[in-house]
Amino acid sequence: MVLEKKLEEDAHVKYQFRSKPIPPEVLIPRYNNMLEADQARKQLVRSQSMAITKSREAPFTFWEREKLNIQKKKQAIEDYEIGQLKAHTFRANPIPRACSVLIYAKKIKQDEE
Repeated sequence: MVLEKKLEEDAHVKYQFRSKPIPPEVLIPRYNNMLEADQARKQLVRSQSMAITKSREAPFTFWEREKLNIQKKKQAIEDYEIGQLKAHTFRANPIPRACSVLIYAKKIKQDEE
């Protein structure tokens, strides 16, 4: 038994390791290809999801009215910038009778008397 162990140990010591050549499949950049394929798949899924979402969405009931309001505001701003906005003319109320010059003259006469 000891002799068998000794022979086995000698066989291991005398064994000379010879490496095998590297297979060419190892040198192919598979990881980069996998990353690119995954990125392309993500882009495709995202674009398809966006298309599905856009096809399913419906505008709100107030959307058309809101678009008109926005257009009116833009038109008002453009008109103001161009100067087409009309200024309102000032109209004063008539002078009250109490402020009349005739009453002022009467008051002066009353003060003198």
